[in-house]
Amino acid sequence: MSDGRPARAQRMESERAARGWSPLDVARAMVAHSPDPLPEPQALAREWCRWESGATEPGDHKALISQVFGAPTLAFFPAERLRGSRPGARAGAAANTAEVIARLDANDVDRTTLEALALTVDRLCSEYARLPGEHLLAESRSWSRRLSGALRSRRLAASERREVLVQAGCWRC
Repeated sequence: MSDGRPARAQRMESERAARGWSPLDVARAMVAHSPDPLPEPQALAREWCRWESGATEPGDHKALISQVFGAPTLAFFPAERLRGSRPGARAGAAANTAEVIARLDANDVDRTTLEALALTVDRLCSEYARLPGEHLLAESRSWSRRLSGALRSRRLAASERREVLVQAGCWRC
């Protein structure tokens, strides 16, 4: 249910709450994961509250936040819609991304999940023209890890396994 805040802010709050973390806990995790110096955890926690309220955007911290929560960056911070694309098309892709992540994490791989996965892979393949290569490489690696986990942790039907392998780039028809 929407409360008027941006989807990214709602996602940030729900991920934090799901772990039972305070904003200070998140800030400490960010400091621990960051290869670069960050502000003191107390200052970062205050900033987190502003991000979570939707008042400001995390800016350069988006990839780090995603890393702390173990999710692809585009799941938290969907890219702006492409120029000339249908309004709402990017929001639909973001919802699919979040849903696919949840289903993969829950080992709930069915036909709907596979279709959403194919859409996500297609989106990643088509964004190279407008997103930095290192960003897409990080996203692709994150998806690859999740797909590998789905292959290892759940018994899949042969057709499901083949589709996951195709989407992971391990098998071409």
